[in-house]
Amino acid sequence: MSKMTKEHLESMLKKEGKDGESATDWFELGGNLLESDKITEASIAFRTSIEIDPQSLTAMRDYGATLYLLNRLEEAEDVFRRALATEEDNPDIWYNLGCVLNLQDRFEEAITAFRRAHELDTDDIDIKTNLGVVLVEFDKLEEAESLFREVVEADPEQVVAWLNLIQLLYRAGRDDEAEKCYEQALEKTPNFQEFVDYIDDNIDTEE
Repeated sequence: MSKMTKEHLESMLKKEGKDGESATDWFELGGNLLESDKITEASIAFRTSIEIDPQSLTAMRDYGATLYLLNRLEEAEDVFRRALATEEDNPDIWYNLGCVLNLQDRFEEAITAFRRAHELDTDDIDIKTNLGVVLVEFDKLEEAESLFREVVEADPEQVVAWLNLIQLLYRAGRDDEAEKCYEQALEKTPNFQEFVDYIDDNIDTEE
């Protein structure tokens, strides 16, 4: 089935009794499309919402996120930087920018973005985890370990943080501690072994 155009999306709104001139209506449509995995269509809806209300940070955040999912990374970065020019102290935008930079292997810039996000929101688990992952790329293992431990202490079911912590310990030659962490992860996170098996199967497939 062909992707819907802006005109098709506008006709959808009109069928719901909406005139297509409300930024909120377009934003809500984008959210519904995103939930249905219609990424391209959601991107069009979010972009239209921004065209109507250029100052909407939530629309810019979600528009940038759809561009990220579509691997249109330069465009996503541009959207997030424009959002930061509107509100420079928004942790969600800094986090999303960090994800875009990280995917481009621009690790130092990604660290800067994730650090800023962490400064603005010290409790967010995703920010801590992603900052830790990028820090490992620069062998900043002590700081990364601290972040991963904070995450699994706050939420023991964070399998990604457990896995990264265990890998970090093995990388540092601390095998006994890594094995102990593995046992703790199995105990505290019922689906940890299933997650590890899934990762291993996918690595084998790629090879």
